[in-house]
Amino acid sequence: MNKNNAQNAAAAPRLASAAQRRLGWLLVGGFVALLMYPNLYLLGEPWNWALPGHKIIGSGRVHVLFVNLLLVAMLVAAVRRVWIAIAVLSPFMTLLPLELFYMSQFGTPTHAALLGVISDTDRTEAMSWLGTTGVIVLGLAALALLASWALAAWLHRIGLCWPAGRARTVLGVWLPLLVGVPLAVALAVSEVRDAWRTDQQKLDRAVAYRMGGLPRAMLISYPAGIPLRIADFYAYQDAMRVIRQHVNGMGFGARRSAQAPVQPVREVYVLVVGESLRADHLQINGYPRDTTPHLAQASNLVSLRDFVSAASVTRQAVPPLFTRRLPQVEGLFKPEPSVLKAFKEAGFKTYWFTTQAPFGKDDAGISMVLAQADEVRSVSPEGWRPGVYDGDLLPWVDEVLARQDEPRQLIVLHTRGSHAQYSLRYPPEFEKFRPAAPAGEAVDPWDPAQLSTLHNAYDNSVLYTDWFVSQVMQRVEHTTGQAGQGWLMFVSDHGETLFDGTCGRASHGFPSRPNFLPAAFFWPTANYAHRHDGQMQALRAASVLRTDYRVMFHSLLDLAGIAVPVYDPALSLSSGLYRAATERLIDPSTGSIIDFDRELPALDCAGPQQGPARPPH
Repeated sequence: MNKNNAQNAAAAPRLASAAQRRLGWLLVGGFVALLMYPNLYLLGEPWNWALPGHKIIGSGRVHVLFVNLLLVAMLVAAVRRVWIAIAVLSPFMTLLPLELFYMSQFGTPTHAALLGVISDTDRTEAMSWLGTTGVIVLGLAALALLASWALAAWLHRIGLCWPAGRARTVLGVWLPLLVGVPLAVALAVSEVRDAWRTDQQKLDRAVAYRMGGLPRAMLISYPAGIPLRIADFYAYQDAMRVIRQHVNGMGFGARRSAQAPVQPVREVYVLVVGESLRADHLQINGYPRDTTPHLAQASNLVSLRDFVSAASVTRQAVPPLFTRRLPQVEGLFKPEPSVLKAFKEAGFKTYWFTTQAPFGKDDAGISMVLAQADEVRSVSPEGWRPGVYDGDLLPWVDEVLARQDEPRQLIVLHTRGSHAQYSLRYPPEFEKFRPAAPAGEAVDPWDPAQLSTLHNAYDNSVLYTDWFVSQVMQRVEHTTGQAGQGWLMFVSDHGETLFDGTCGRASHGFPSRPNFLPAAFFWPTANYAHRHDGQMQALRAASVLRTDYRVMFHSLLDLAGIAVPVYDPALSLSSGLYRAATERLIDPSTGSIIDFDRELPALDCAGPQQGPARPPH
């Protein structure tokens, strides 16, 4: 018995001295102060300035800090043993360097949509984005975790506890009950209601869901905002699952229009979705480097020089190219199929081939679009790997074009294009601009000293895209021959910033003008251009006007001779009725939807462009 007592005594925390208690509370106070730092950052003018229409002003900003402090105090009082509270909070301390890094670079806290981007990102892509600076931040996160554990272990050893009394009863018992019980009841009631909702009610609820619709001040706060953002992301995914199930059973009732060939002929239409290719790095758009020698020789090619993307991240930028979906404002969007469904209804066989890493089955929009294709293939089904280039799609294109029993085909090629790490996007023989960032070495997109090598590697990736697209064009021309017709539409999901202005990085996903000005152009076969001279003239006239992602849905159908009830000639570049866009809404990844022309300049780190882009000296 005495032996057991001795063992228990040895295992129990020893009582702390007065000096140790003071030091312990001082360290705990410093720990909590560090956790609150992102909230202090939000009080600053840069954050307040970065959210037009969504500012947290006045006492609201102080309330964010107060509520987070109160929640931490409630946790410590509830568990009483301070080391337990530190252990519970250690994940938030671990994430703190990453949160501060993201806020300092992008002017916004992390958000639910970012979780979706992370879920669709493979290791190679993540490391190319982080660079050396990001790796240092990851190291700081690891140190923060170790420091948190060390602090918790020491507090356990000295037995530091919240003193008993009225304050602990209020903070540790009554306030948690006051908050927790109504919340638990509300969640239970919501679950019961979900079980009784009809399919239409579930759809209406899903459509009405808006990511970021939780109380905004708490959603952007730290650390309380982290679990809220995670819950927001999964609620959004659930809403998308409901919408996707509904959309899969919908249709447009599409038919061939007056622009369709009168006699059955071979029709091949190709949509190439590029990646991170900015319009001003194409020689055909005035860039002084010879980045597009093949496109420069293409007959009847029409480039859209003022085309704006919906967002500057793939996950959010691609779906609006295939649907009538607008950037998220009040709700997701009116659920309806993509342009692929209209092509299928009009008798086309549809294909989606990609070199991109596969998107999750619950992805917010891309998987919903590609699921409507007759056949989907990925060069990297398990994730991107070195040595994979967009040219690897060409054998599949050849295979499909050889199918004589398919007179009508739509082929979507979703490419890697010019995504970082740029030097991994082209074979060595395309390294024309030197010195280029080496493919086999780590590159830091945050280091301005690497501007020249990054710039050269980027232009080499553009050169390879020029070759790849020209190869597809040759195949379409050869397959359709003198009797058939075809075309190729190229549009990059978004652009890229290359240390423009004061941006200080080579990347995308933040408010910078080059991020929203992607390359977009149209090329017809000789027969198509001859048979559709009126549409080609209209397209050339519209190409010099302001355009954006909204024109793709209507223009693709118009150019393919497909009619749907929702077709709007005012949004078709080839209708002859198109007018310059007066409002081009974009998602700048700041938590609000803004107009590209009127509101982005206030946030734009790149600044206004003076003439065509130029390579570094």
